[in-house]
Amino acid sequence: MKKTLLLIIVIGMCISIAATFSLAGCKAEEGAAAETTAAAAETTAAATTEAVETITLDVWGQEDLQTFLEGGFTNINNAFMDKYPNIKINYLWTFTHEKLSTAMVANELPDCFVVFGDKTPVMGEMVKNNYLLALDNKIDNLSRYTDADLEYGTVEGSLYCSPPSFFDAVIVFYNKDIFTTEGLSEPKTWDEFVNVCEQLKAKGITPLSMPGTDEWYRSWPVADFLATLADEESINLMKGKGTFLEPAIVNAFQISRDFAENGYFGKDYMAMDLDASILAFTNGKTAMAIDGTWQNVLYVEAGFDLGYFYLANNDGERIPLSSLSNITTYAVSAATEYPEQAALYINYLANVEAQQMIEDSTGYVPSIADIKPRDDTVKKMTEFDKLGTNMYTVCTAVSSEESQVNTIYIEEVVPKLLMLEINGQEAAELLQEALEAAQN
Repeated sequence: MKKTLLLIIVIGMCISIAATFSLAGCKAEEGAAAETTAAAAETTAAATTEAVETITLDVWGQEDLQTFLEGGFTNINNAFMDKYPNIKINYLWTFTHEKLSTAMVANELPDCFVVFGDKTPVMGEMVKNNYLLALDNKIDNLSRYTDADLEYGTVEGSLYCSPPSFFDAVIVFYNKDIFTTEGLSEPKTWDEFVNVCEQLKAKGITPLSMPGTDEWYRSWPVADFLATLADEESINLMKGKGTFLEPAIVNAFQISRDFAENGYFGKDYMAMDLDASILAFTNGKTAMAIDGTWQNVLYVEAGFDLGYFYLANNDGERIPLSSLSNITTYAVSAATEYPEQAALYINYLANVEAQQMIEDSTGYVPSIADIKPRDDTVKKMTEFDKLGTNMYTVCTAVSSEESQVNTIYIEEVVPKLLMLEINGQEAAELLQEALEAAQN
């Protein structure tokens, strides 16, 4: 029954920016102990590789991120194989949730594969059903990581994946040429942001791109408004305090509807797919796009004068929706024939040498101080006051098997707000009803 539930969860999952990033203190003492043990494990595995013929590890990377990550992982895999000549990496851009599900049914998981930590329930369910190998004392330099980084990959007290070293955030990309022509500057408060949208609309310019047909990307503006305007209330909900009926949450939902009703997303936005939405922004048809920092490479390559800012509340606090990134978080199959060698690969991904290769290749935003940002754009993306909570994460935390609050949020509340079918109060009531069902 548990494995059936897991497969259902996996098949239904999409990639989500869904974790609260906390700049907590590092676990120095634990890290030092782990470093010593991991070093011993590395020596053992290295000796093992000398005593046997060359082995091959099958590794699955995330299929839909191949364009962004292929260069970085090519460098990582080549460097790893130079370091461990008896271990060959067969790296395939194969991972999707559907293929993961199929591989579990057939007992054909690869040796190593990308996982999403506590961003989704999948890794925890895989641990409960004995699909993953515990990596305790297999990863060195854990003192580099924060408590939140380690919690990301920890289930029931054991570490099951390489900790995250980058973070994703939702940011406002904007066309500097349009802003200059219209005499606009980057808004420093929420009211200034609304004023920018109103001025653009008055000039006949659509303020914001909106991919209305894409279940996840259309949720970013809604979730970012909630993180900026109701972060404290969202955190309380996740801790089991408060309700969805808190005025700040109701207000943020209402604002999402208001933006749609006031024309800030333009016309026919609910019929626009992600590609069309991106094209509208890069072609200058819209002035701004509320999107993830992971899309930075795509927008930079479009070749126009690109600007960035994080939304701020009326106190000027920049609180972007954020999550720890899964681009370097990999796990080991419990069924692998080569557990020591697979752990060596995970350990390599968890160290700065590999992480710097990803940064130099992609310009992702690092969450660890010893990764050097590739350029000034990346540095600017680290300029915020605190990182906000994703409402999807909140809803996942308070869900139960009887009441999937997260599904109601993403599949019902968000689209109904954008289609003007419900208001902010009604959105909050739908979620509160689901929350009470989950608690009973």
